[in-house]
Amino acid sequence: MSKRFWALGIALAIIGVGIGMLALFRIQEARDFSRPHQVRTRAGTNFVMRIAEISVGKVDTGFVVIAYLRLENPNGFDLELRRNRFVLVGENRNFFRPSRMGTQNELIKLPAYSVSKGELLSYTVPDDVIKGTLSLRAGRNCTITIKESGPFGDQLRPDEFRTFHWPRW
Repeated sequence: MSKRFWALGIALAIIGVGIGMLALFRIQEARDFSRPHQVRTRAGTNFVMRIAEISVGKVDTGFVVIAYLRLENPNGFDLELRRNRFVLVGENRNFFRPSRMGTQNELIKLPAYSVSKGELLSYTVPDDVIKGTLSLRAGRNCTITIKESGPFGDQLRPDEFRTFHWPRW
């Protein structure tokens, strides 16, 4: 009888360690996804970009990918960033510029030493693009993977959105 309890205890301990390691892996993955990225523009100015979250929704023409960014200007002068310089790159080197709907201006203005916590970039992509890897490119030196390779697991109905905090979705 005591051998059975020992075996049960060891099995439960192994399962607990496995679940704990999986949780630590997911936490580290989320931290890597939202870590700050130093971006250098073509003009030579710098800014810091961090992805807060990614939302994906189904529409009639395909999918809408919305990136919520936190932008920081560490410079002693104002920055004006063109919204169309933040390019979504598909697996087959398809490039998508952000949509400018509603109140989104062409320029993102960052005063000196300031932080913009709620910048929104919206992209409309065809159905086949969402099946592969997606990256967000800002500047020449900064490409961030926002979706790893593989099919999009969730079946979304039209006008339904899901939000993600890591690149595996």
